[in-house]
Amino acid sequence: MAANDALEVNYLISSSGVDPDWDDFIWRHPNPHHEQSSLWGELRIPGGWIPWRLLVKREREIVGGAQVLERRVAGGIRVGYLARGPLLAADVDAGGFWQQLLGRVKDRGLLYLAVSLPYGAGDQLPLLRPLGVGPRPDALPPSIWTRATLTFDLSQTEEQLFAALSTRKRNEIRRARRAGLTIREGTRRDLPTFESMLAELCNRRGVNRNIPAGDFVSRMWDAFHPQGLCHLLVAEKSGAPIGALLLVTTGQWSQAWRIGWKGEEAKAHPYQALLWESICWSKRKGCRTYDMLGVDVRDARELLAGRPRNAPFHCSITFTKTSMGGSLQELPGEFCYFPNPIFRGLFRTLGRPLLQSKVVERLLNLLYRRSVA
Repeated sequence: MAANDALEVNYLISSSGVDPDWDDFIWRHPNPHHEQSSLWGELRIPGGWIPWRLLVKREREIVGGAQVLERRVAGGIRVGYLARGPLLAADVDAGGFWQQLLGRVKDRGLLYLAVSLPYGAGDQLPLLRPLGVGPRPDALPPSIWTRATLTFDLSQTEEQLFAALSTRKRNEIRRARRAGLTIREGTRRDLPTFESMLAELCNRRGVNRNIPAGDFVSRMWDAFHPQGLCHLLVAEKSGAPIGALLLVTTGQWSQAWRIGWKGEEAKAHPYQALLWESICWSKRKGCRTYDMLGVDVRDARELLAGRPRNAPFHCSITFTKTSMGGSLQELPGEFCYFPNPIFRGLFRTLGRPLLQSKVVERLLNLLYRRSVA
């Protein structure tokens, strides 16, 4: 019998504020994610979300857990969202944890729990269906962009990483240098400019601003930056900012959280230069993995199945990102759980027609608005 098998495992609910012990466990996990941190949970409270965590402890040591964000959306209806969790040590019984977690969800009276599994959690998929957890349709909030992603092994040298760029991207990076484009680390004073450039880029792409409204970015900076968890890179031409990228670093991972670009000085290639510099910056800071944090899942599936890289792309963002090198991966998936067995049965049998009904459509629109608050 292994030594750990003889130690008692306890499941504990925590709804405390910032929890350094839980956050430290996340940063040390092989697949960390900032949305599982207590810091992130605190950031979401002003938007109406209530964070709580189910922790697994062996003696006094945290060996696993999951943070759920819960909110009331209409009347007494409450929903929950588990983003990139659970995070468990390798020797923790994942099936037992899921049983405990879903039991807590039922006890709290949630209408449903939306689940985005963490990176590398494919081994948990066989555990979900027997417990009543099924695939989540796109129409059921929250809306998720990162269903596939592109990661970079930063144990390579900068020369190796540069050689992995497409010929076109290498030439664009060189042109950026010749054009006098410079990239510096930003400060809190640069955040309004970053948000403005992010909004301009979203407008040009015809998509909604993809961050929570209000002062979220500044609050995120105040919570994350002092602990070295987020950093801003600003691209300038002739001393004027024309682009910026906000990085989130968790453990040995660095993720390109959001990028903004005015649309000016296109021949200086600020977008491409920012992506390249963020890869190099992450390597210099000692990160082992860089994550582009999202590519179009249709392109990812087709490319992984062998589609030529010169074939038409569904999404221009994916074309740009894959031209930077890296390894594509489709993430384990999006799931949902209805604690009430009647609702669960209705969803399984009438899911698509139910989601298309006018009453449910109005409720879903409300959920979408609330999920990005």
